[in-house]
Amino acid sequence: MMNIAENSQTNWVVILGDQVRSREAIDRPSVLEATRQAIDDVNSRFQNDLTIPFSLSQGDEVQALACTPQIAWDVLEAFDSSFAGGAFRYALGIGSISTALSERTWDMDGTCFHRARDAMGASRDESRWVTVRGFGDREDAIVNGVIRSLQIVREGWTGRQREAYSVRRRSKLQIEAAETMGLSQATLSKMLKSAQYRPYLEMERALRDLLGLVWRGQYGESQEMIGRFVNDVADGMEEP
Repeated sequence: MMNIAENSQTNWVVILGDQVRSREAIDRPSVLEATRQAIDDVNSRFQNDLTIPFSLSQGDEVQALACTPQIAWDVLEAFDSSFAGGAFRYALGIGSISTALSERTWDMDGTCFHRARDAMGASRDESRWVTVRGFGDREDAIVNGVIRSLQIVREGWTGRQREAYSVRRRSKLQIEAAETMGLSQATLSKMLKSAQYRPYLEMERALRDLLGLVWRGQYGESQEMIGRFVNDVADGMEEP
């Protein structure tokens, strides 16, 4: 794919996903087929954004390469929405590449890949949904703190609320999402409100802005933004 790769680019972002307890699945072939379908769907949707598309390792991991953390986050979120809650844990590794760009990331090496692997270890050890490594210790801590706040909201979702979130994100209008789920618009609205859908989107937008600021090295501005983020989200959270 490699649509937007620039030879002069110094740092890249590896997206690494590891399927949770996939080897314990009763119907493992079906699990792998669902993963392949999700890979095909996301690669198609982001064919003009991903530098190197998702591919599946011989085990249970998926991996792709992006040129900015904002794109990496959008791709990660889209891929994750294809599965039931807790199906995957993720890592984003920021850094350089020491080999030539290839058709598959598994054939490449560099700092970004090593940091993604370190981040995946933290995701496993600390039961995190997503862990980021490569901005710097302070910057990573801030970014991972915001991601943890998203994880806390997600962990409160029922399976049906997660489905409502995913369908609504991919629908232009709420009535379209309601029809897809076989619900009335009023019922879907209540479900999304209970799932903190709007505050979650606000938090996610703040995360994307933060990723852009830290990527550009504007750490001081990102600290100020985090302060505003905490206050605004706390005020915006609704009673279920």
